[in-house]
Amino acid sequence: MPVLLCVAAGLALSTLPFALWWSRLGSWIYIADDDNLYYLQLAAQAYYNHAWYISDPAYARAFPSAFPAVEFVPAVIAAGVAGLGPFSINMIWHLWAGIAAALGTYFIFWRGLKTRWAAAFCAILLLSDSDHRWAEPVARQLITFVQVFRGSDAFRNNLEFDQFRVVHPGLLFPLVLIQVGLLSMGRERPSWLRILLSGAVFGAVFYDSFYFWTAIALGLAIAFVLDRGHRSVYMHTAWIGGLIGLPSIVQGISLRRLAVGLPRTSLFLHVPRTCCLILPKAAILLLLISGLWIWFRRRSDLLYIWSLALAGMLLTNHQVVSGLELHNTHWTYFWGPLLSITVIVLAASELLPHVRWTPLSRAVSVGVLCAYFALGMYLRAVAVADSHPTTLMQQHYVRYQAQRLNGSARPLAPNSMIAGDESFCDLAVVGDNQHPLSGYAVLQSPTTSDAEWKTRVALNGYLKGASRSEFLGQVTDFTGSYTWGPWSMGEVPMSALIDDLMHQYDVVVQDPSQFIDRYNVRFVALPATQATPTYLESGWTLIQSGPSWRIWEKEGHVDAG
Repeated sequence: MPVLLCVAAGLALSTLPFALWWSRLGSWIYIADDDNLYYLQLAAQAYYNHAWYISDPAYARAFPSAFPAVEFVPAVIAAGVAGLGPFSINMIWHLWAGIAAALGTYFIFWRGLKTRWAAAFCAILLLSDSDHRWAEPVARQLITFVQVFRGSDAFRNNLEFDQFRVVHPGLLFPLVLIQVGLLSMGRERPSWLRILLSGAVFGAVFYDSFYFWTAIALGLAIAFVLDRGHRSVYMHTAWIGGLIGLPSIVQGISLRRLAVGLPRTSLFLHVPRTCCLILPKAAILLLLISGLWIWFRRRSDLLYIWSLALAGMLLTNHQVVSGLELHNTHWTYFWGPLLSITVIVLAASELLPHVRWTPLSRAVSVGVLCAYFALGMYLRAVAVADSHPTTLMQQHYVRYQAQRLNGSARPLAPNSMIAGDESFCDLAVVGDNQHPLSGYAVLQSPTTSDAEWKTRVALNGYLKGASRSEFLGQVTDFTGSYTWGPWSMGEVPMSALIDDLMHQYDVVVQDPSQFIDRYNVRFVALPATQATPTYLESGWTLIQSGPSWRIWEKEGHVDAG
């Protein structure tokens, strides 16, 4: 019964956005933001073309993706078996995130508190929390509610609900919790079976998340030093997991040679060692207090999870040693919830022996938990309704659904290159099995060089009908909000990026057909209200006119290769 309540709470929180969108769309579809849509684009490549692996959506050829297939393939297969469309993959992800987060959180609290109802209470409390990353359970939630009540815009930074963010960490973090629980069982009653299970799950994490396996590896090393009486458990877990995960490391190293575009998005980007330090004062204080608490209370059973939190916090600032930027904030998805769990277990362990469980105290406990869960549901709804990226995504999807998913639209030739309005093209990657000439997927593409990316952006600007001055305005707007790559770090002036893009535009307009053929552009989609660019008057055929976009197909198009 307690664990089922946790699962129900997790499912309610994870799927609430779909219910809110259903009221307008009439279907169980939800897309949170550009990242969420990009993950759907990756999944769509497997859905349409090759179910057992994923590839870069920027290319018709199956270039490898840096993302682990295990995050995508099971949901793709499930959608195919169930006869669902590719947009429904997001629902499958969220269902899994809700169930897995509930089970993993309950399991880890049960291991720490040894009582089922207390574990369920704490699990639902943490599942309802709107921001896990900074280890401020309850406090940040209440502050956020006050900000929402007062109409302050500051609350928007505190409504992440990271435990349900897909694909990372929502699909992956529960595996970390399972590994922690299994190791605690092996530590409590050592046996080769328990240690083998702990190591096997650690090994599985290698195939899921670079951020998580590196943090677990460092956490095992820290726990090995601190927990002298159980060093064999950590040592055997480490080598078993490392052996299982070794092929993943080898594969990652081999793919790294192809990933020439990663620095553009601040991955493997060389930065000053003191740059971008993340030092959250409240979390550091909690880490120190909880460490002392564990020491004085002799709660050595919590040393491992505390060591993991410390490891994740240290890796968040690894650039001090490595000199590299790796989207370091992704480690906050690791240490934030683990530190919160540590603090909650310690606090509950102190409180529970002093509670007299009368009918009144039970009623009060249930009332408090229900109120906090309701607050979490309310803030989750606010996060969906008041998020600009989510609202904009819904507007785009509503128009795309009306035009392309109405059952009467002419199908676009699959695996074709499409250019034009990014709001259409990005959705067409998922809904029509297309490949975008430009946009977020190309920006993120690890195999696209900076030179090719700039050329594709410039060509797309031309195909959208932008004059030189209009393209300059688009580039200026883009660079004004661009926070990745050497340009944002000051290594290269942002003006240099603008100059490069404008130079590529000038090159493209001199002979656009050369670049159209190079990238094998077959379709162009433009807003229905836009005047038709002159280049479309010859050699292009209008195949769909509205209601939101007009779509042209290149005459005499020949598929590449």
